Parts: sequence; C-alpha cells; structure tokens
Amino acid sequence: MHKCASPFVAVVALCMSLSATITTKYFKEDHLTGAMYIALASDGSYTVTAREHMGVWVEESGRWSESGRRITFSPKKSGASSYVAEEVTYKNRTFLSLTGDTGPSIAVPLEEIERDLDQDTKTLPPYVFFAISASDYHRETKLSYPFRTRPGLR
Repeated sequence: MHKCASPFVAVVALCMSLSATITTKYFKEDHLTGAMYIALASDGSYTVTAREHMGVWVEESGRWSESGRRITFSPKKSGASSYVAEEVTYKNRTFLSLTGDTGPSIAVPLEEIERDLDQDTKTLPPYVFFAISASDYHRETKLSYPFRTRPGLR
C-alpha cells in the first residue's frame, strides 16, 4: 500500500500546482458612476462586464493572449479592433495599463498611475483596471440592481 501511495501523492501535488497556475484573473476599473470588469479565463477567453446603477451586462467578449507582461485582447465582435495592455505590479498593486484608444476604458499613462499610487496609497486611481479577487468579481457582477427604494417612495 505504501508503494502506491507515494506516486498518488505526487500526482495530486502536481495537479494542485498546475491548477494554481492556470486560473482566471479578474480586474476592476472604477469610473466613479460605475465600474467595468475584465475576466481573463485560463482557456484564453475574456469578458468585459459593465456595471452601473441600472444593472450589469457583458459589454465585450473575445480571446486574449499573453507575451511576457503584454496582453492582447481580440474582441469577437466583427470590425472591433484588438487592443493591448501591460500587466504591471507597483506598490503591491497589480493593474492593467492600457495603450491606445480602442480598449474598454481610457488609456491612463503608466507614469500617471504610479504617481497617483505614490500620492494616495489608500485610494485607487479611476479608469485603471486593478486586480481583484474572484469572490469580489462574482459578488459585484452578479448583483443586478444594488439599490433599493424605501417603502412608500414610489
């Protein structure tokens, strides 16, 4: 029994390490009146989800590929242009620095993001996609209408 257990444990450990490296990454961009979310799935697909006061919807989907820190997004929608972002870690914050004007948000220069993070370590700059946890992503993108009216106000 002991001889069989050792290879089994090795296979389980290998599977756990592979599943830890092949996971979906989530990013959130807050633009003050709403938010956008990017989910980079391990199968090479992505979605951009919008959330504003009236609801949650998928804004865009497609395929993504990575070369070093550079991520290329290729939307499914016919005629939509590809765009690029660099995954950056600065001051223990991971974010996407978009280039060009075809992405889901405005492109904020990397130097400006770093300057804003240097000036205020507690508040994240708007219009920048920061890494978030899977639980935050699922909680925030599944709630269709977060606001409730008080009884009697109609």
